[in-house]
This record gives sequence, structure tokens and C-alpha cells, in this order.
Amino acid sequence: GGPAACGARPHLHTVDGGELAEHRIGDRPAPVQVDLQRRARRLGLEQTVLDSYIVRAPFNGRVTRLSARTGSTVRKSDSVATVVDIGTLRAEAYVPVRAYRQLKVGARYPVRFGAPFDVVRDAVLTYVDPVIEAGMVRAVLTIDNRSNPIPSGLEARVIVAPR
Repeated sequence: GGPAACGARPHLHTVDGGELAEHRIGDRPAPVQVDLQRRARRLGLEQTVLDSYIVRAPFNGRVTRLSARTGSTVRKSDSVATVVDIGTLRAEAYVPVRAYRQLKVGARYPVRFGAPFDVVRDAVLTYVDPVIEAGMVRAVLTIDNRSNPIPSGLEARVIVAPR
């Protein structure tokens, strides 16, 4: 029994390497189809493995420093990059205790950044430390920095007069 005996015509096609392969259309999947299915499954497994190597930050931001190189072996606990989000700046101010009563969480206070920026931005007071040390109270403020961003890490002065 060749092809004429089963009533099916052989179908010739090219496979890897340019050689010809023969398969019959019928109830059984063709060897090439089985090979494609096997390769698709393997590709899916390889994609899953590759996805486990992708490093994602817990927030959107800008990479400012890389601590690892391509091909390096790292553990989950290793730092591979420094990512910053300068869309919101966080400021810590130490305010004299005499101004304590002027601090209201949720209120806006002007913050003045010096040279070379020479700009005043509004900040929202988010926290006032309940402990006073050496006549000073720690206050934490946030500054919306999305439009006309200024760098993080600058020194500034908080004007304790709510707006």
C-alpha cells in the first residue's frame, strides 16, 4: 500500500534545511503539524522562563543607576538598578517648636528652592512628628513636581505660614 492504496495523495512540502517531507491528509496529525505544536509549547515555556528574568520597579520612574550588568547572576534580594520618581518630591523640615501650632496637616506651605533654581513651590504638610527634639519638630511635606520638574536632593526653606 502506497498512496493510491489508501486513496490519499501525498502532500510534499519543505521543512527545516530545505529537504522535502511527505505526509498524508487524514485522521492523524501530520508530522510537521505535531512538530509545530511541540515548538509552540516549547516557545511558551521559554517565554515563561524569560518573563521570570524581567526586572520591574514597583512604580513608574526613571532609572538613574544600574548596579548589575547583562549576564550577571543576581538574587531576588539584589539591587540591580536605582529608580526614582521625581513626580512627587518629599521634604523633611525641622521647624522651631515656637511655630508648632502653625503646622496643620493637609495645609499648603510655600517651599523656596535656592540657586540655581530660585523657585517657590507649594507643598502639602503630610506629617508632624509628635516628638520634639532639641527645640525642633520634624515635619514631612510633599511637593507636586510633575510640571517644570526640579531635581531631587536639593535644599529648600519651608515658609511656616499656611496658604
